[in-house]
Amino acid sequence: MTATERPVRTYPFGPPEGLNLNPTYARLRTEPLVKVEMPYGGVAWLATRYEDVKFVLADLRFSRAEAVGNVAIVL
Repeated sequence: MTATERPVRTYPFGPPEGLNLNPTYARLRTEPLVKVEMPYGGVAWLATRYEDVKFVLADLRFSRAEAVGNVAIVL
């Protein structure tokens, strides 16, 4: 199953339970990127692994400006 074929999960996954991770979130932390539906109805990508977070934060394709079409990226 590719990233685009993964089901969209509802975010947040549930109410906090003390200091324990929500079981759904804990399980999803082993996956590279997960599509989630935000409380306002939009869909977003959730990066939970360190290497994936570093990649997303360093790549201009994940910027807000790119999302609205204001960035020209040269690779």
